[in-house]
Amino acid sequence: TYTCNACNDLGCANSSVELTVHPFVIPTGPESLLACCKQQNLLPECLSACTVDIDVNLYLYNPHCMNEFSKLLKCAKDGVDHRQCCIYNGVPSSCLGYCDQGGDAPLNLFCLNFTSQILTCVQELHRSLPGPPVDIIVQQIPGRNALNVSWNPPLRNGKLVEVYIVYYKPSYVSNYLKFRTEKNWAVLTDLNVSATYEVTVTAVNQNGFSNFPPSVSHQLSAVAAHTGEGKLRMV
Repeated sequence: TYTCNACNDLGCANSSVELTVHPFVIPTGPESLLACCKQQNLLPECLSACTVDIDVNLYLYNPHCMNEFSKLLKCAKDGVDHRQCCIYNGVPSSCLGYCDQGGDAPLNLFCLNFTSQILTCVQELHRSLPGPPVDIIVQQIPGRNALNVSWNPPLRNGKLVEVYIVYYKPSYVSNYLKFRTEKNWAVLTDLNVSATYEVTVTAVNQNGFSNFPPSVSHQLSAVAAHTGEGKLRMV
């Protein structure tokens, strides 16, 4: 809590404000905005808005999509707090639940009057995010149960990337392991021989994280552990 005191010859007054720091939340696994929208059962006619460049007009002028507004926001917010932008753009406090980093927000007909401002804030932040890493290459390291993963920086905002997060898992499990690195490569160790691994990478900057490129599948081989065979490239 921060308190500001102001005094003059007639006396003093003060006012306090609370600062809430929200931890940066990274996704537990790769999921595209479109996949999330489908999982939320958005109407097919509204799915075209489920991209990084959200089609605001689709939700302003299509009454069916307007009713799907809260579902789109649940996917589009990506765990990011947009309240500062919403306040700046005149969204009332009773509607800020659509702007925070939480999940569900009940449909509020009054708040639908501020759909344009809310979606614009989400859209502006998405445009400041890095694009997905490109040219992912996965190779088994000769003589080791390990994979070398390399990639090139994103085509969009590539110079603004602060860290990369590699997601990987055997194909037979559901939970991803994560590896953070500031370089454009990573070595994944202690892997299961003969297992097929799914690997993808997201780029992160101070505003959030990129979309996920398609996962690369690579099967570890006991033979390759000795011969160095096995390479898969995804562009």
